[in-house]
Amino acid sequence: MKVLAITSFFSPHKGGVESYVFNLATSLFQRGVETDVLTCNTEDAPSEETFAFGRIFRLDAWNFLNGMYPIPKFTMRNFATIRNLKHRKYDVYHTHTRFYLLTFLMSLLARWRRIPQVHTEHGSSSPQLSQLYQSFIARTFDQILGRFPFRCARKVTAVSHAAEVFSQSLGAKHVRIIPVGAQQLQGVKFLPRESLGYSANDLILVFAGRLIEAKGVQDILAILPRLQYPCLVFCIIGDGPYRKTLEQLPQAHCEVQFMGVLEHQQVLQYLAIADIVVNPSYTEGMPTTVLEAAVLGRAIVATDVGGTREILQSTNEGRLYPPGNLEQLTSHLNHLLREPSLRKQLGEQAQRRVRSFPTWDEIATDFISTYETAVAS
Repeated sequence: MKVLAITSFFSPHKGGVESYVFNLATSLFQRGVETDVLTCNTEDAPSEETFAFGRIFRLDAWNFLNGMYPIPKFTMRNFATIRNLKHRKYDVYHTHTRFYLLTFLMSLLARWRRIPQVHTEHGSSSPQLSQLYQSFIARTFDQILGRFPFRCARKVTAVSHAAEVFSQSLGAKHVRIIPVGAQQLQGVKFLPRESLGYSANDLILVFAGRLIEAKGVQDILAILPRLQYPCLVFCIIGDGPYRKTLEQLPQAHCEVQFMGVLEHQQVLQYLAIADIVVNPSYTEGMPTTVLEAAVLGRAIVATDVGGTREILQSTNEGRLYPPGNLEQLTSHLNHLLREPSLRKQLGEQAQRRVRSFPTWDEIATDFISTYETAVAS
């Protein structure tokens, strides 16, 4: 079987969907399924590249909304790339996230070429944008063009129950939940925090994700002055259009470190030494960082959005709060910072909880079954 995965962002761009597509393609390849990826060239990467699991085709694109919304350019090279895909004889087109124009266009092409389409929804709400008119446009797009992939796809999957409900609100009828895979980290060795320049007395908060306003990092920075701990360090891992704004916000008495983009193994290293992993996002499908922090047995404070509650189902496994509620955020962090035994307990319970999550091997098996059903129907 041969699959074309369609995602507006992919490596070297960092993000949850990018990681999902990469891990799925790698696991599918181990089961004899070749996967190519069609994406937008948002990072000036080579227009074509070979990975172990297949080919990567990157379309020239304009970057709108500070790089958050790529639109493929109508160039001869892009048309040639799309035309040549026909000769690679895919069995399935697998689109990811309904919101992007590339998803809409490739859904049209799948219907025209009569190629079975599987769609995976990673979102649980319309995008949260800083300007009201931008949010209005985003919601309007969802209600008009965003519905189209659900109408075209023979099979629809969602990464969480929240994403399933959102898919149904846009017209999807039968949605199968295939969540993000829990990475197996048994036997992985992590460096002690001292080797990274931190002391045993430091209290380390870690955020990892793309720096856009909807990720809510500004909320953490806003409440840092209320956390009166002399050895507090806040590590912000990632990059994005909102970074300059965050760097210009008034700095608290504690140390704030902007780490930039790190390789995935380095991100795991920082999560492993964190006293608390924070995820203040205003919208999520299934937050990869929260899942990885749980696998690593870290205490977690996160917003109760999207699929987060499917990872942290009770107060014994982590602390959730409504997005933007700075009082609850402050209360949770202050409580955990002064209670190391509680941090340890929450981390152990979260780790125990995610042991029930499927591995990427199991997820690949589920998708092969989904692909086969789509082709047969």
